[in-house]
Amino acid sequence: MRSRIDSDTTLRSVEITDADALFLVVDGHRSHLGAWLPWVDQTRSANDTRAFIETSIENEKNGTGLAAIIEKRGEICGVVGLDSIDVKNRSSHIGYWLREDVQRLGLATRAVACLTEYGFSALGLNRLDIRAAPENHRSRAVAERLGFREEGILREAERHGDRFTDLVSYSLLRREHENCKR
Repeated sequence: MRSRIDSDTTLRSVEITDADALFLVVDGHRSHLGAWLPWVDQTRSANDTRAFIETSIENEKNGTGLAAIIEKRGEICGVVGLDSIDVKNRSSHIGYWLREDVQRLGLATRAVACLTEYGFSALGLNRLDIRAAPENHRSRAVAERLGFREEGILREAERHGDRFTDLVSYSLLRREHENCKR
């Protein structure tokens, strides 16, 4: 997958050659990302990132997932992905993160919008959902700006270290997305 978001921002599938640079981004923003993303603590080396990329490439090949780099002027700004694509039910979860220093530029919203369009158009999905911690206002705002509908709270749905956290669940259906485009 490769898509231009704007004149200097691209969304593209992860590649093995991204492992070192992507790890450095995660490592350099560990406390910021770790506040919301449980996988950050388990990402301790470029080899961990390489394993994630290898799995992501395999998932994209077999149609069960997709991880894409958000790249602005050649720099990795974050990742957006379709996790656990359910082919039978034509649904998936969207996950995303950005470096702290590139937030509030609309990158996450534009990247998620691009991936939403790709999921509905190219992959033929019918439902996409986004889940975020109740206190993660920025992530929740992305879902709300893009017309995802809040469905409720998934109680203690995600393990984060030694605790469980609630997640707010949002969804968007293909027909709702198509109506918004008109």
